Amino acid sequence: MIGDAWLRVHEDVCTELAAAEPAIDPSTLRRAVTATIDGFPAHYGDDWTLGRLSGAAIAHHIWVGALDVAGYRDAGLLDTVLQLEQRAAARQFTAFDDVAGLRDATTAAGIPVALVTNGASDSQRGKLAAAGITSWFAGLAISGELGVAKPNPAVFAPALAAVDASAGDRGVWHVGDNLAADVAGANAAGITSVWLNRAGAARGVDDAVPALEVTGLTALLPHLSPT
Repeated sequence: MIGDAWLRVHEDVCTELAAAEPAIDPSTLRRAVTATIDGFPAHYGDDWTLGRLSGAAIAHHIWVGALDVAGYRDAGLLDTVLQLEQRAAARQFTAFDDVAGLRDATTAAGIPVALVTNGASDSQRGKLAAAGITSWFAGLAISGELGVAKPNPAVFAPALAAVDASAGDRGVWHVGDNLAADVAGANAAGITSVWLNRAGAARGVDDAVPALEVTGLTALLPHLSPT
């Protein structure tokens, strides 16, 4: 539930809050954030993914808990850290360098693109807005809005409808970096699965098998053809 980008956001907030409030020790606050997240109930991840818990609610829980664990009980600090988190998130959630090239190429070729993503509505739409790519997509299938998540093939239905395609259409490709969610989900939906393996990770023997593996989006460009 808490990915690397969010960890960097929390790191930035701790650093910036300490710079603004000399009484705050950033190391103490970082440890408190980690302890608070580690203490979350197991169901929080599913609640966030399926839209029962918003990103804003998660942030509130994290910082209420962390400030309390760290012993910082000034009521005004919570509003400050939540504002700092919003600004830090806007900085962290930026598009990879190869996104613009694929966006331009699909647009030029007349190939519609839709997004299928797991997470709460406010979290995922906020990331897209921060990255400046919302308008690229013909449709958005967000698990927190649908109440169903990858790898369940049902989550792909709104995205397929947005690009005028159907489940089982191998001419539709789903590109994602998670074998369990993206590749297994696309395989279950009967569409071509592409594993975006930027880090060069090894696939386990029990992992879903992608139809294609790439290390960056530029590798997809030769496969594009106009509609």
